[in-house]
Amino acid sequence: MPNSGIAGQNVVLAQPATDRILGELDAAAKMSERLVRDVERVEEMRVHDFTGARYEAFADDVCRYGIRFLNARLRTGEIVVACAERGRPVRFTEEDLKTFSRSRADREDLAVMTVTQAILRFTKQALRDGGWDPQRGALLTTYFCGLCLLVLGDTYRAWRTQHHDRVMRYDKRLGIEFLARAITPADSEPSSRQLALAQAVVTLAENERSQHTRVIVQMTAQGQTQNEIADHLGLTRKQVEGRLRRFREKAKSARERGTLIPFGLDR
Repeated sequence: MPNSGIAGQNVVLAQPATDRILGELDAAAKMSERLVRDVERVEEMRVHDFTGARYEAFADDVCRYGIRFLNARLRTGEIVVACAERGRPVRFTEEDLKTFSRSRADREDLAVMTVTQAILRFTKQALRDGGWDPQRGALLTTYFCGLCLLVLGDTYRAWRTQHHDRVMRYDKRLGIEFLARAITPADSEPSSRQLALAQAVVTLAENERSQHTRVIVQMTAQGQTQNEIADHLGLTRKQVEGRLRRFREKAKSARERGTLIPFGLDR
């Protein structure tokens, strides 16, 4: 029977409590071993002023860890909370968070941009200048991920500019006559009905709030395949397919109200 804990007597803990304490001690021991190894690695790299093959291998390992860390949080949206907890909130747009949740390519683009900036700061601040202090209990990888969150605001803005520019290259106003001819049999002139159809799709596309969807509709009307569109815009084919599907739903609704949509976009 467990003892009440009177001074001078042995205290017998319940088994669950014993398991928990032993587990915590084991975890602490493993953490201590990893910290010792981190200290050893830093001293080994310091001999060559954090250059050379040993440093390159270490930096590669840390960056890979950082990419996995960022990728996971960008996919789930937890990145918003993580940045806020570091005192560096980042204002992600809802559209971009959806992109990151669906597109591994976009997540990795931002993650790679971020670790590329963070490793420079990490090498100077944490390693050369001694900013990393093992006495505080943080592993090198933990310290590095913290730096990634600190620079993410800048790299996200850079990523967004690049992403926006890539889409803007293809965001051209659809020409009504071009569209009308696209639905007109060869060797024929567009009829008034076909011109009206072209006007309908132009209006619907230009009223589309999502720039990605608008551009995808434009490129589809110009005869490009979903794979071609995905390659041009840095999206996956499934993303393109999904946006077209939602646009078709709007097109069907427009047709039910008396507006006809061409190009098979309403099928």
